Amino acid sequence: MSDLNNTNGPVQHPDQSYSRDLIGLNNCSDYTPKLKIDQEPLQGDAETKSSDNGSDKEKRRKELEERAYKQAYEDLSDAEKPGVAKVILETLGINKACEALSDAEQLVVYKAIQEAQGKGSEKKTEDADLEIMPRYIVRDWSYVKQKREPIKYLIDELVEEASLNIWVGKWGSKKTWAALSAAVCVATGKEWLDRKTIQGNVLIIDEESGDRRLSDRLMAAAAGELITEDLPIEFISLASFNLLKNSQDQDMITKEIVNRKISLVIIDALVDIMAGGDENAVKDTQPVFVALRRIAKTTNVGVVVIHHANRVGDYRGSSAIPGSLETMIQIDSKEGSDFISFKSLKMRDSEPVKFGARAVWADGQFYLTAAGDITEKTILTKSQQFTLDYFTENGSAKFTDLLDFAGDLYTENTLRKSIQYLVNNKSLARLDNGGRRTEAVYGIPKK
Repeated sequence: MSDLNNTNGPVQHPDQSYSRDLIGLNNCSDYTPKLKIDQEPLQGDAETKSSDNGSDKEKRRKELEERAYKQAYEDLSDAEKPGVAKVILETLGINKACEALSDAEQLVVYKAIQEAQGKGSEKKTEDADLEIMPRYIVRDWSYVKQKREPIKYLIDELVEEASLNIWVGKWGSKKTWAALSAAVCVATGKEWLDRKTIQGNVLIIDEESGDRRLSDRLMAAAAGELITEDLPIEFISLASFNLLKNSQDQDMITKEIVNRKISLVIIDALVDIMAGGDENAVKDTQPVFVALRRIAKTTNVGVVVIHHANRVGDYRGSSAIPGSLETMIQIDSKEGSDFISFKSLKMRDSEPVKFGARAVWADGQFYLTAAGDITEKTILTKSQQFTLDYFTENGSAKFTDLLDFAGDLYTENTLRKSIQYLVNNKSLARLDNGGRRTEAVYGIPKK
């Protein structure tokens, strides 16, 4: 809503006190419907006229007025709606007005009331306490000097309150299982992989598994933590939320989070909530991450988005994606292995992390056990392993020696690339002083 700078003083209403100067009511008086108590009911209203009794007349007048506002509002253009919305607020009060206003318009109205009353960042609605986030606030040095509370982590080091995070991994990396295990631990306040959690309600927005499969996995994860009681975990499956194409979906998700008092949101997966968009294009990814950040900051929740990796295991998509995040965690697990590695690709507020876990499925249970810090093992191709074995067994040698030993097994180009790779990762080293037209001598470096 615009026109927020009139200065004609406050207006009081029985439902809420709010400021005329903040919501610009003075400029909108022309929109007020002129209703007569003996007018005919609105179209589609089968109710008969009220009696002449004074209380009945007043009740009927209020009903007609409320319906007139709602019907008139729906018939207006987008340009006219903000002004009428302000009049609805003045006449009906905040609770009734909510029924006629869109979620986005409600947020603006709540913000105006909050600023007028100066009562902090929360305003109670019929559904829940909603935290209001202005578009921006200009801070001065007095704010810089303020003592601030330490960062609160829903999952220690990994997921802050009011944060946006991505957990990325290839198919089969067990990233969804890991996220569900974390969800169960947050819902109960139990440690997750030796990391403390803050207990809170969890919402899973599932666009991949479906009701039955997700329910089965959650039951297994709860059983793995030896939990038999009901958990404060709720989920929405296959709703086709699209934060790129449908602007109202941001408001819908925000309302669910607020009404259900959620602390942690898990979204599976990024590609599904931007259907029709290009993950590699900034013009498509940026609006989605702006919406996700606004959801996180407005509702003070930690948002974890599960994302698919590319062929080499790195995150897939635009280079602009990491800039929107508090953390990006790479999850990897080889096919047939129970070992899962977790490695930070970005940490905004804490040191990089690297740790491992073992996944266990047994008797309808699933759980993770901490495996301590991981030591990355270099996985070599056959030609690289052949080259390394040759120098390990034969000591220092020239490239031509390796080439002669290989015979027809590998081409010259393949072996040159293998040597270069091993030198880069410090498995091999050049032992001679080098020089033009001098054939290099390679060997295993001294430790």
